[in-house]
Amino acid sequence: MGLVSKTYTFSAGATIVAAEHNTNFDTIYNLVNGNLENANVKSNAALVDTKLAQITTASKVSGAAITSLANVPSGAGYLPIANIPLAALRKEMTIAVTLPTDTVTTGDGQFYFTCPPALNGMNLVDADASTITAGTGVTVQIARGRRSAVDGELSFVDMLSTAITIDSGEYDSANAATAPVIDTDNDDIVVSTYVDVLRIDVDVASGSGLEVRLAFQTPA
Repeated sequence: MGLVSKTYTFSAGATIVAAEHNTNFDTIYNLVNGNLENANVKSNAALVDTKLAQITTASKVSGAAITSLANVPSGAGYLPIANIPLAALRKEMTIAVTLPTDTVTTGDGQFYFTCPPALNGMNLVDADASTITAGTGVTVQIARGRRSAVDGELSFVDMLSTAITIDSGEYDSANAATAPVIDTDNDDIVVSTYVDVLRIDVDVASGSGLEVRLAFQTPA
């Protein structure tokens, strides 16, 4: 309806005609009975929130308008994973398989790592390795050990269908001609009743000071 104006103005001593009086009254009557618009509300009206209905209609609130997330009550629920930056869902670690001056040697179980609760439900999404001194090449496999019972033995499976390689004369797998490939059938980590254990296996060894870098991420 927009802004309204008074149709008739009466001066002192004037005869008030019912039709004119009703016209003025009806303008206000019609406005307040379902026709109030943005233009009729004071710009700094500062309505208290108890007079506002809860917003439940989709797309009525822009994400850019949301502030003070630190004050969201703990019982308010969780943001969908799709709305959380991937960096916030990612955990990275560097494992020193040998001391910096120790020669890298071949064999399964060059290092064991018991997965902490923070990795529960995450998947391995990246794997690399480096050495302090270069050699003629290094090949590293990551194996995941899992028990089927509390007192059961660890059963290991390779987490990489293509192992990590450091090419001859180089220091890091990030530059390798063949990149590692994660086996998506064996990339998950479980830390609940039974705690997964990671094992570092070295199939080809050279150089010294082997480190392995692993990244885990919560699946979307």
